[in-house]
Amino acid sequence: MKKQFEYPTLLLVEHGATEYTGDGENDDRIHGTKFDLPLTWEGHRQAKQVADKLAPFDIASLRTSPQQRARETADHIGESIGQKPEVDDGLKPLDSGYLSGMTHQSAKGRLEYYVKHPDKQIPEGQAYGDWWDVASERMASRLREVEKTPDQGHVDVLHSSEIASMPAIVRGDPRSVWDGQQIPGPGKISAVEKRGGRWRFKENWDGK
Repeated sequence: MKKQFEYPTLLLVEHGATEYTGDGENDDRIHGTKFDLPLTWEGHRQAKQVADKLAPFDIASLRTSPQQRARETADHIGESIGQKPEVDDGLKPLDSGYLSGMTHQSAKGRLEYYVKHPDKQIPEGQAYGDWWDVASERMASRLREVEKTPDQGHVDVLHSSEIASMPAIVRGDPRSVWDGQQIPGPGKISAVEKRGGRWRFKENWDGK
């Protein structure tokens, strides 16, 4: 028997490491959509660890961003839980344009500017507000789906900056909110759970 869930739960899995992944903001680089990199050996190891953690649980659906690093991570999970991952364009990362390839530290101030001015297009990329609107609508639809099977979990495989925006999206904050939050790392699992009638974001889901 697979383990069931106590609350309606959407698990957010950050893809495993690529050659752009570093140990901190000073050497961790922004992928965006421009740099569609595969997982490194370490990234595959991280993805396998996630897959092993999810294997005992009753999972109703598995969705993935179309980016290669996310799809490769989702393939490990799908093999472990016996499901074929479904590619979901709504999980695409922000097209960060000319910021792509920069370290998070060097791009931080500029990214903050575009978040606080969400209608301003990032050169060679998209406006943060356009991404936010798609991500918000997609999340609302996804959570309605999750509520239909409260005993089963659902899994989305996506990207670090997008997971960092999810607490604000779940709270219904304005799209210009910026807290610079980084969550929690490659191959890690966060969760959105409905407890006491409210959806809540939880870092570092541990299966308990």
